[in-house]
Amino acid sequence: MAAKRTHDLINEALEHIGPRTSKKQRMQRVRNEARIALENIEDQGKIIPRLVDLYRHPRELLCQGYELHLAEQEPPVVTGGAPLAAEVVRENEHLLHSYKKIVQRLPLLPKIIVEYRNLDWDKWLDMVSLIAHATSQTRSNDSSGLRDKLEYFTTDPKEVVPRELSTKLARGWNHRWTAKLLCPQRYISKFLKDPCTLMLKAQKGSSKMQHHTDWPAFLYDATEYDKTNPESGLFKNQPLVLILRHILIGPSAVKSNTRSTLPRHCNASILGISDINGHLVAYAACQARFMLNAQTEWTRMDGKFDSSAFYDRITHYFKTGAEQDDINVNELLKWYRNEVFNNSGLSGDDEDSDSDSDSDKDGSDGEDEDTLIQRQRELRRTQRASAGEATMGAAANAGPPTGHGN
Repeated sequence: MAAKRTHDLINEALEHIGPRTSKKQRMQRVRNEARIALENIEDQGKIIPRLVDLYRHPRELLCQGYELHLAEQEPPVVTGGAPLAAEVVRENEHLLHSYKKIVQRLPLLPKIIVEYRNLDWDKWLDMVSLIAHATSQTRSNDSSGLRDKLEYFTTDPKEVVPRELSTKLARGWNHRWTAKLLCPQRYISKFLKDPCTLMLKAQKGSSKMQHHTDWPAFLYDATEYDKTNPESGLFKNQPLVLILRHILIGPSAVKSNTRSTLPRHCNASILGISDINGHLVAYAACQARFMLNAQTEWTRMDGKFDSSAFYDRITHYFKTGAEQDDINVNELLKWYRNEVFNNSGLSGDDEDSDSDSDSDKDGSDGEDEDTLIQRQRELRRTQRASAGEATMGAAANAGPPTGHGN
């Protein structure tokens, strides 16, 4: 009955508004109960880009995800045909997982969809369009608010962002300041020695400088970077923390988050976000890259750099780390939670990340970064298992505790 009631209230609201109806017009045209029901559904559009998926369209996540959910309930059908391609299987798994994440936040959603399937499917597509508009608007609002906040990337309080970077088209590989941050960390020493050559290569479309499989410098605490372990310092750069504070708590919390409680009307409070996960870090990283590049509109491709694949790579890093109970990933998310929600002011020292101390740490001829990271994870898992076995062995050798006679 609750789903049927919600369905009716949403339809009532849809009769009076469109995707771009202002809040004031909604207040005037729609009674409170119907407006609240609609906004509870529409709020998923604010959650999807930040916590579910930044690049896939909500129609895919909701409609295809729902169909995959139904198929999951049915017994497997043996057709004798060729199996689905591995990439199709992975994409279906992703869509189903994303759909389930949305349902976790809105448990009534499957029953509401059933109501629309039985009565007026076209109206559900209108509802999806409303969610999609909210998704696009959320991403756009966050990008607009961050556009002129390049000072978040400064490492020295005395550093000043070059004035010419106030123009978006001057950024990216067109300016040394932004190019240094976009440069893959494994090539940073080469960049510092000859920035003009590498900038020119990137402007000409060099895939070596513009590929999502190389982690860019702005993701790193450069003082921790180690070419043999590309996980060292990865995602520990303060700009990502500041961007998350800006988005979740508000611009006033960026430099000094000294509040004991979250502001009532900040995004973290409205959306019920009290922790940091891999999707939020990936969202912040993509927003950071958009701040630095020369694009004036949000698109998937920036030259040869695939931002969608970059986003998926980051979420995969955190997802597999969590599945393997990797200590580095667990500690990293704990660090983010403390820095975003609890820490006051900037952490760490003011050491210049341009230091030449890593001049020999190029790693450009080494293995793929993801391969090295996975090897380090396996090594940590082996060490942890060995430590556990050693502890059990020591306990066994100690024998039962000795009693003391009277």
